[in-house]
Amino acid sequence: MRIAICEDNADDVSRLRKLLIRSLRGGGLEADVDVFTCGEALLRAFSPGKYQIIFQDIYLNQNGITGMEAAERIRMADDDVSIIFTTTSTEHGPVSYEVKADYYIVKPVDKERLEKAFDRCRSQLDRHARTIEISANWQTMRIRLREIYYAEVIKNNVILHTSSGAVVTRMTFAELLEKLEGSSFVRCHRSYVVNLIHAADIKDTGIILKNGVHVAISRSYAGKTRQAFTNFVFE
Repeated sequence: MRIAICEDNADDVSRLRKLLIRSLRGGGLEADVDVFTCGEALLRAFSPGKYQIIFQDIYLNQNGITGMEAAERIRMADDDVSIIFTTTSTEHGPVSYEVKADYYIVKPVDKERLEKAFDRCRSQLDRHARTIEISANWQTMRIRLREIYYAEVIKNNVILHTSSGAVVTRMTFAELLEKLEGSSFVRCHRSYVVNLIHAADIKDTGIILKNGVHVAISRSYAGKTRQAFTNFVFE
């Protein structure tokens, strides 16, 4: 997934990028984020289908084209890309509909506003969500990582506890860990791996998920699990 930020204020770029990466990670998503300081630079780099979401500041350097002009040219070439305007004023709200903007965020950007913006372009996020392929009930299926709360191994089976219920697949725990490498999962026990996206709190005996489920932590994995939880919450 590729996302572009077109913004000429360094502080605004830093704030948005940090919130963006944190929110994506919290949703089990990964993305390359390109930053442009003017509309001309964005247009030079742009091609239809290259970006799935563009955060476009309306008020750019007065010596160049405006953010609205850049968005108009982009929309003429690409009807699928999600455009999210960022601005200090609400006066351009009605005009944003002319370029089929998905959302309009008044600065300063915060977590709540960003989440609302993401809800408007959910189809783009779902299309690029990371998945794993498993075999269950003699069928091959793909499951989005963010839909998995935790997994446990029982003999030669792995049980994935997901938002849609439990899914049993015949797989070694080592194979599962390989599929989950580089994601928001952490092994907390010889038999459990938990998705930190859904973790609400951590205790000495286990991780408390947002749905109230308690996933055990063994002594040998306690230090690594606690550090992973801390890193995920504060990064």
